[in-house]
Amino acid sequence: MKSMLRPKSLLALSTPDPTRTFLGVLWESASFDASEDVDRIYGIRGVSSKFYRDNIVVDYAIDYERLMRKAITLLINKDRSLNVLCYFHAYTSESSTPSTSWLRDLRRRNPGISPEMYACDKGRKCNAKIVNNILRTRGVHIGLVAELKTYSKVTSSEQASRRLNGRGRLQSDLEEIELLAVTTLERLYPSERPQARDNRFLEMVAGRKQQALEQLGQDFSIRWRRHFWKRRIEFEKGMAGVDEWQRFDEAFSRIFARLIGRSVFTTIEGNLGLGPRDMRKDDLVCVLYGCRLPVVLRKDNRYFKYIGPAYVDGAMNGEFARDGEKGDRFWIR
Repeated sequence: MKSMLRPKSLLALSTPDPTRTFLGVLWESASFDASEDVDRIYGIRGVSSKFYRDNIVVDYAIDYERLMRKAITLLINKDRSLNVLCYFHAYTSESSTPSTSWLRDLRRRNPGISPEMYACDKGRKCNAKIVNNILRTRGVHIGLVAELKTYSKVTSSEQASRRLNGRGRLQSDLEEIELLAVTTLERLYPSERPQARDNRFLEMVAGRKQQALEQLGQDFSIRWRRHFWKRRIEFEKGMAGVDEWQRFDEAFSRIFARLIGRSVFTTIEGNLGLGPRDMRKDDLVCVLYGCRLPVVLRKDNRYFKYIGPAYVDGAMNGEFARDGEKGDRFWIR
């Protein structure tokens, strides 16, 4: 009912296609309903490659978590890829036992930074192994998180409430994020023109949202700041009314979707990035071989905990993935 193309896409998904990956079908079908969660995997088994049909046996005696763990393990071993870590949210166990941090919940998509747009691993395949529920893999350190600011989009009702409570001029998280980013980029690229640094910032927080920005005209790379960014800051600081902002709110949320609910961070080494909401100072930012996006890890004694995917300026096209190097070892549990 929402789209005339929806039936066509459903029919296409239900037809075996050698060019379609198992991960791609998992992603496409994640938004579907299922009375039994295990059917999210069993239901697509018949349109998957022979490898998955042979290795996934329909068995309703095992629970969703166990089946999901098996499917993801098969996916990593077969494709020699860790991209599944970027596509879905972390799985939260229903029991009191903490979930494995690398385990993804195939019911919950992780929108925002699309892995297809980048290749920070330079296309290298991983030689990862999962032993005793520990993901053993290799990659390259980028740096340690030094400072971060999380952007939680203030709603119209929250802004109105703040004004009624007489809190004076309100602060803008967006303005603080911009200040952190601009200062970092000026230090990193002192010889670049301001417009070039602006484009770096726009790529990080908007990610090639050219179609959404085309409504602004030919100068969208300049006018996005005036029409949406600055107006949003004025709204957050109480300098613009709710009615005035509502005309721009939907477009802002669409253009800057990858920023909302995430953290802009800097590293001790001087890099600027955008990462998960729950990342912390001193977390490790790295490139894992076989993973198109940089990731954030947290040291946990001799192991690491997987926090989530990230965008790192100057690292998205293989700048840190050097051919022939074995790389650093990461054991993630």
